[in-house]
Amino acid sequence: MAKRLKVTKSKNSASFYIIDDFYDPKSKKKSTYVVEKLGNLASLREKYQYDSYDEVIKHLQEYVEALREADQQAKAGMTLVFHPNHLIACEPRLFNIGYLYMKNIICFLGFKEIGDEIAKKHRIRYDFTNIIIDVLCHQILKDEMVFYEASQYKVQDAQKALRLLAQEKDLMIFKLEEKIKDRNQRKVMIDADYCAEHLLKDHTGILGALSVQEADKVIDVFNKIMKPVEYLLMKKALKGKYTDQDVIDHLAALNIVYLGGISYVPAFTRTVLTDDLVKAYGFQPSSEILFQHDLKRWMRVVNAQNGLKLE
Repeated sequence: MAKRLKVTKSKNSASFYIIDDFYDPKSKKKSTYVVEKLGNLASLREKYQYDSYDEVIKHLQEYVEALREADQQAKAGMTLVFHPNHLIACEPRLFNIGYLYMKNIICFLGFKEIGDEIAKKHRIRYDFTNIIIDVLCHQILKDEMVFYEASQYKVQDAQKALRLLAQEKDLMIFKLEEKIKDRNQRKVMIDADYCAEHLLKDHTGILGALSVQEADKVIDVFNKIMKPVEYLLMKKALKGKYTDQDVIDHLAALNIVYLGGISYVPAFTRTVLTDDLVKAYGFQPSSEILFQHDLKRWMRVVNAQNGLKLE
């Protein structure tokens, strides 16, 4: 199915959403996700200067139809024009998307919920949870790479987030263990003591800015996360077909190049491992051209706690 309008009515109002379908390769079923929250009836009347419900509906249906047409154009072949006299912009063009497979499992383990709880407890304004996830993925992959759609934050905020993580080490590990127990009760069966190859030891990258004691505590939490992450990735999603190092190297190599507008192209060598990731996750990174809306749809799945389906 294509994008469509969904209306949720309450006693005194109505809320509007654009929804679409996502195919789950494991269950072989379609599930629905929200593409865009449009607002409630009162806010949309004010925004578009309409008096009636029918006028709002007509406007939103026209908007949805325009999105469908854009999707159809995106599915068709396209021609990109480049000129030797035109220079590229002075900004990053190469982005890694391999980290998203790791982030998907980290969110599945409930880390995002735990991180948001700690951020609320300390009333912090910077993006604590995503900073920690980004730093962890950089430690496992390559510290200098640029992640697609990564959180934008200052180095000082990253240092604050890591120091807070060190401070809350015991609570974080306790909460993670509780989440893993909950997943096991739901028959996911996670080996939290899996002998992961990529446990951290050295104080590299931004960890070097912390005290030795703080860095050691952060590494303890990171290693507590990485054991179930590597287990779910290597043993569950990929059926134990590859070594941990092969998978990590492949994720580090999964880069895309920004062409301008909404277009990206793969900048990696497609292998059997790439195709196995597609079977496990449902996202196809090997299309000759990738569009921003497809990547953003995948990001929504990645960030969802229920966005990973395992047998």
